[in-house]
Amino acid sequence: MAETKFREHHVDADGFTIRYLEAGDGAPLVHLHGAGGLRLTPAHELLARRFRVVAFEMPGFGTSPVNTRTESMPELASTMARAIDKLGLDTFNLMGTSFGGKTALWLALQQTGRVLALVLEAPAAIRQEGPTRSRGDCTRTRSACRRLRSIRRCVRRRSRWSSGFSGRTATPTSKVGYRISRRPPWCCSARSTA
Repeated sequence: MAETKFREHHVDADGFTIRYLEAGDGAPLVHLHGAGGLRLTPAHELLARRFRVVAFEMPGFGTSPVNTRTESMPELASTMARAIDKLGLDTFNLMGTSFGGKTALWLALQQTGRVLALVLEAPAAIRQEGPTRSRGDCTRTRSACRRLRSIRRCVRRRSRWSSGFSGRTATPTSKVGYRISRRPPWCCSARSTA
């Protein structure tokens, strides 16, 4: 497969200088990365054969300064909408991976008339606001409930691990700001026991 050359650009939006990589022709496809930051994959190259791929590096990721201003996902989505505006994209396809999936969902809700298609690739936790359900409210089968409890234990271990190593992993703060400097050894492997 011939390698597609992505060109690096920057756009100023909402007080941030946002880096993005772009390649291809066709209908615009905006990609928002996951918590690991912007990484081009062979999928980006394949998509660039058919679309004008614009892969943004959201504020607080990569070489950009830590994002201490954005306080919510809707705010981050608004910032990304302003960056898209600056590129002159009236309508676009939107794809989000993991953390970017949650951001993309908020962006699609805010820009319903502009988003032609929405693709959420392994989106980050999207939960209904309000009180959480207790274990007694579980109406799923027993095996599904066991898996759910296992996932909850894993999430608790992840947060304890992250809080103990602040600054060396993807650590959520009280705001949306994330700083990535190395990959954490996630606990959810097939051999994991709780």
